Amino acid sequence: MATQALILGEERSTEIIDFVLRESAADAMEVVVQGENTNLTRFTGLAIHQNVIENTRRLLLRSVWDGRVVRVGTDDFSKESIRRALQRSEKLAAKVSPDVTVPKFEYALESQSEHDLVTFNLATANCGPKERAHIVEEACGVFRRCGVNGAGNVRVHLSELAVGNSMGLRRYAPFSIIALVVVALDEANNSSGYQNWIGRDVERMDTDAMAHEVSMKCLLGRRPKIVEAEPMTVVLEPPAVAQLLFHLNFRSLGVFGAKAASRSESIIFENMGERITSQKLSIRDDVACDGLVPMPFDYEGVYKKRLELVTDGVASGIAHDLISSVEHGEVPTGHAQTPGINPETGVEFGPSPQHLVMDAGNSSVSSLIESTEYGVLVSRIHGFVSPLSGKDGYMAGTTRDGLFLIENGVITGPIRNLRWMEHIFSAFETVEGVSQDRKVQFTDELWFPTMALVPTIKLGSFNFVDVQRWTE
Repeated sequence: MATQALILGEERSTEIIDFVLRESAADAMEVVVQGENTNLTRFTGLAIHQNVIENTRRLLLRSVWDGRVVRVGTDDFSKESIRRALQRSEKLAAKVSPDVTVPKFEYALESQSEHDLVTFNLATANCGPKERAHIVEEACGVFRRCGVNGAGNVRVHLSELAVGNSMGLRRYAPFSIIALVVVALDEANNSSGYQNWIGRDVERMDTDAMAHEVSMKCLLGRRPKIVEAEPMTVVLEPPAVAQLLFHLNFRSLGVFGAKAASRSESIIFENMGERITSQKLSIRDDVACDGLVPMPFDYEGVYKKRLELVTDGVASGIAHDLISSVEHGEVPTGHAQTPGINPETGVEFGPSPQHLVMDAGNSSVSSLIESTEYGVLVSRIHGFVSPLSGKDGYMAGTTRDGLFLIENGVITGPIRNLRWMEHIFSAFETVEGVSQDRKVQFTDELWFPTMALVPTIKLGSFNFVDVQRWTE
């Protein structure tokens, strides 16, 4: 096995930062160097159908010129290209108006690490095409024995992040990430099961258990019947809980970040210090939580801090970067993102938590079901969610990959997917139970994957508005 190499390494990354800062004539400068090596194996129909290797790198420069802030970028790290980028930065600065807020780069230098985090694992770096094929075959073997079709992907992502600025900051970290998605399918009977896993260490991944879990979900979900939509008690499994948090966090509404707060579209910010959910719910961002892939500092070089978002139902905090911390009179929390437009909101993502943790409760999953007189078990929320209002945490979407009717404390059978429309924080006020067991879920729509460690939760009411009447 040959270790898949990082693109740059710490020495080369630091050389690039030092060269940019020597050549720059700006009043202040921030340099971000990123390198990524992604190896992806996709499978469908119980067979591998695609292997993809992608190597990318980029250099992002944020410079300050007499109160004007300019961003430029390039994927060419030659000295000539860097000089052209610096010249472009100076020309752009002459054309823009002074920014209302100038980032204080010294905040990044002054930030202190709260954790001793291990971010790179050699076994994961050694997970090449043959090893990924073995993982796929292990999953497909389970699918065959269970009599279901299967699809999914396994991805090894090696990356590195270096940040420096004109205040003397120099920070570097390499990352190894492996992620597995497995989907069991029975198209003839309109049934499926889904699960994902992400981690730093490939040896902690249990492919066999995941494939068995989704196969059983698929087999139990065959030939779902129609149950008319109405507000019902729900037991939300971890993939469903995580999907709601992802959309509240950055995909649709961004309520945990300062960007939404600046637009007066954050239920967290608008109700800081007030109770907005059941006291049984606490949500935080915690990079050091076991099971999550750690990232010690953000894209501005600020060390990440544990950030309380909702504490015992009370709105407690939002994520800040170097600009929003100045605007709001707060300290940066280490949650800056690189520039990028959220396609769902049409604005930059802004600072965003990427290591979400919902506190465990004291219930078993079985007790949550047994205590339900009439309701539904929701395996997963579809990734396509309509954002309606961040100030109210209002969204709409559909269920998928396993929806089951609960009657008198027993799962009585599968039902067709339901469309929902709900004020999520109002629904969270009706929490009746939270499980002890939690699972890590992920989505990779930001530069570094966003993860959530979440339990199964039971809500007294969730607003379903329509039912799927066609077969997939």
